[in-house]
Amino acid sequence: AVRVFGRVVKRFPQHPLAASSAQLLLEALRERRKSAAVATWLRRLRRGAVAKHHPSLAKLLGKVSLRRAFRRGQEASAAKRWRRCVEAFARVAKRAQTGEALRPMALHNGALCAQRGKDKRAAKLWSQLLEEHAAHPLAQRARYALAAMHHQARRHERAAELYEAFARRAPKNDGEAAQGLLYAITVRVRKRDKARAKALLS
Repeated sequence: AVRVFGRVVKRFPQHPLAASSAQLLLEALRERRKSAAVATWLRRLRRGAVAKHHPSLAKLLGKVSLRRAFRRGQEASAAKRWRRCVEAFARVAKRAQTGEALRPMALHNGALCAQRGKDKRAAKLWSQLLEEHAAHPLAQRARYALAAMHHQARRHERAAELYEAFARRAPKNDGEAAQGLLYAITVRVRKRDKARAKALLS
């Protein structure tokens, strides 16, 4: 079956059955657990004439390729190979289009791996997640992580702003939000911003 589908794709890329043949080819290889072959055929199909003649197939192949790259990031994370994890998720975030669900998840996971591996790219990935997906639930982790980084670097004003933003969106009785709010209040008191400190206490 793999050979037959492969011939159709190669010899008749413009044929209406070429797109379905490409999909069946990949499914057959996945069922046989031929991971290397799937990767090879994905590259061939995306660069070949069949993808150019069938835009819907090209879009599908792009999504399949992204999901595979995302899984590689997950595998690297599970193995605590932080640098490889960061690179995999950063590639997914770069290739994923705006609005795709994998994009904020890739930024979040890449930032976590960078943080755990003490990689300088953590701040950039957290910032990108917050800037591009401020309303996403994962953006809360970015707010808290960036606040902690600014806190550690003694950039107290920016840290306080992020802790406040985190606390406003956190559920009641959240321990991290309470700690962050206390820090923000302390910064405001030291800055003699009594009105802001009082507002945070209310």
